[in-house]
Amino acid sequence: MVYNWTQLGIKEITNLYLYGTSTTPSDLTDEAIIRSTSQTTPIDVYTGSFMTTDPGRFALGAQSALIQTFFSSGTDLSWMQPGINYTKNQFINGLVSA
Repeated sequence: MVYNWTQLGIKEITNLYLYGTSTTPSDLTDEAIIRSTSQTTPIDVYTGSFMTTDPGRFALGAQSALIQTFFSSGTDLSWMQPGINYTKNQFINGLVSA
C-alpha cells in the first residue's frame, strides 16, 4: 500500500514496525503476530503528498548547499559522464573533490 504522509502517525508506524500492519492486532497474546527478525515491512509513502502539503511544501531546493554548488558557474562538472546514474554519495563526493 502507498500511504500519504498524513496517514502515518506514531501509532501506525509503531504497528508497522511491531506487527507488519498499520492496525493493532485484536489479540496481542497470539504468537502468530511475532515476526522473524529477517522479515521486513516496506513502507511506501507518496512523496507528492508530502511535498504539496505540510511540511514538505517548505522544502526549497534553492536553499540547499548541494543544489547551489551544482548550479554555480564556478563548479567543475567535468567528472560527470553522460548516461550514468549517480548515487547521492557519488554526486556529493564528485562535487566536493572537483
